[in-house]
Amino acid sequence: MSLTIGRLTITSPATLSIDESGFLSFSGRLNNSDIADMKYLRDELTGLASMGETVPFSYTGDDTLNGYCQIINASISMQKISFGGFGYRVTVNQLGDENNVKFESRFSGAILDNNFGISSTSNGQWHGLPVGHYNYDAEQSFSTVTRTTDVGTQYIRYGSNLKTGSAFWSADQGDFYKGSAKVVIGNKVRTSLFVQSPITNSYITNGIIKLDFGEGASESRFTTSIYDGSAFSTSKEYKIESGSSLAEFRGWKTLSVLRNSPEQVVVRLTSHYNANGSGVLTADFSLRRGAHHATILLTQWTSANMKISLTTPEAGTAEVDEKYIESDVSTTRYLLGSANTVTFDETNGGMTRTSSDKFRIMVGYVLDGSSANSFDTAANVYSQYLDSVYEIVKPVKPWA
Repeated sequence: MSLTIGRLTITSPATLSIDESGFLSFSGRLNNSDIADMKYLRDELTGLASMGETVPFSYTGDDTLNGYCQIINASISMQKISFGGFGYRVTVNQLGDENNVKFESRFSGAILDNNFGISSTSNGQWHGLPVGHYNYDAEQSFSTVTRTTDVGTQYIRYGSNLKTGSAFWSADQGDFYKGSAKVVIGNKVRTSLFVQSPITNSYITNGIIKLDFGEGASESRFTTSIYDGSAFSTSKEYKIESGSSLAEFRGWKTLSVLRNSPEQVVVRLTSHYNANGSGVLTADFSLRRGAHHATILLTQWTSANMKISLTTPEAGTAEVDEKYIESDVSTTRYLLGSANTVTFDETNGGMTRTSSDKFRIMVGYVLDGSSANSFDTAANVYSQYLDSVYEIVKPVKPWA
């Protein structure tokens, strides 16, 4: 038997008790055969407890306990790990199953500061829901489209005034993470903000697009891909350069998790430009559930030229107002844009911002290229980037 909290599955508890307030306490041992796995579970369990998130809960020993919970506290004993694993003790507040909990998506945000005088969009305010959600309603009028994730069809709700109200929806606990954004570091899904791991086999994904972070010691690169209905494909590697001679930064040095929720993940990577270790670059990568694009904020140590471009040249055409560039192929296209004034490289596929220490970037795809659905065209994906929505999901009672 096993017990799952959020995305973490641990060995069945040795003791389990419930009090009159609905607090469920349980304890046992993390007796995985691999000590590295036990350390991963230790860090993720205590890290998740510190976040105060509402997460799914399931126990194969008693499915009447399945539903949603909030972790009150979690502690790990590391004595004599070679003789029996780590001891754990966890207390959660049971919120109940989908009959007792629904979710409220609370929105905020504003049009990104931009150099094009854009103050509103017609369909840029949107959010994606878990695959399999139901009973959706919103305080503002909305329309619906679908996108395909690696676990099924996902509904996207959008409208011109979505941010001025909330939306409400329900999901079975087994569907809560389907189609969600997630952080993977060292080939392990991370559930909290705490990370102590080298930057190897690391990426963020929402089941539609994926951003892998390169591991080269002399270059700071990342690779995108998009789910085409059967596999992640149309892989594109990008490099980041700076200075008058446009040299690359010297490899990713650190990775921090700034936000880790199903509706959005944000990670920060750092690098440096000079051989002596100075000249810091900070790169914040953000990905929302349901998105066909990711956003990047580059901040460098000084005001200088910055360029992002494909490592394998691929010609593209810049939009007439110079907001974005998309490749010239008729099939799925790369998409690269900015809220800043930039110069596009239509020959190789890239864009440059001159004399600045900050660079706002959108990187993504036009799925199916010239046959893209209306919501997925380059112009509309750019609007979805620019009309930035910040979403926070909170549990509420169904009768609230």
